[in-house]
Amino acid sequence: MIAWVPWAELVEIESGVGAPREVIPASALGRGLRAFLDSLLTQPSEPTLYTDYLVEQLISEMVFGVLVEAGPRTTIAGIEAPGIARARTLILIRRTEPEFGVAALAQDLHMSVRNLQRLFAVDGSTPADELRRARVDLAQDLLANAGNAPLGIGEIAQLSGFRDAAALRRAFAWAGLTTPRELRRVSRR
Repeated sequence: MIAWVPWAELVEIESGVGAPREVIPASALGRGLRAFLDSLLTQPSEPTLYTDYLVEQLISEMVFGVLVEAGPRTTIAGIEAPGIARARTLILIRRTEPEFGVAALAQDLHMSVRNLQRLFAVDGSTPADELRRARVDLAQDLLANAGNAPLGIGEIAQLSGFRDAAALRRAFAWAGLTTPRELRRVSRR
């Protein structure tokens, strides 16, 4: 199966992973992408503007993950470990899941939480901060999109991976942002 995705959609990884010149070996993410694409091709559905957009975004994110997973690995303290780019990709892929946290990320990467923290410490960050930032960024995008105006703040919070609106407000405060309501109001102008 071949998936064509504009390279501009994958700009975040340009410096770390080049366009593949060969078939990428099968992996967990690759098998997931293939199953998703197979289901799109074999199961009829009524496309809408919103679902088409979401499917395109999901395919781009999944291809991004496959490319990063196929990329080079880095070494930390003599132990071969997945690179921080792979961890960040998994964060982007699973950020909408409220139950996804640092322990689940470490498990997905087949490493201990402590090794995962060391991996992020090299960049002066923590996995919890990166996950929170990814969720805040998604919430900002959702709040700024006029098409999401019918959704309440609580629904935006859940779509962004937060348990409720209060958790979203706390994360916005942590990021030094105004409240979600204020951001939505300013975005509508």
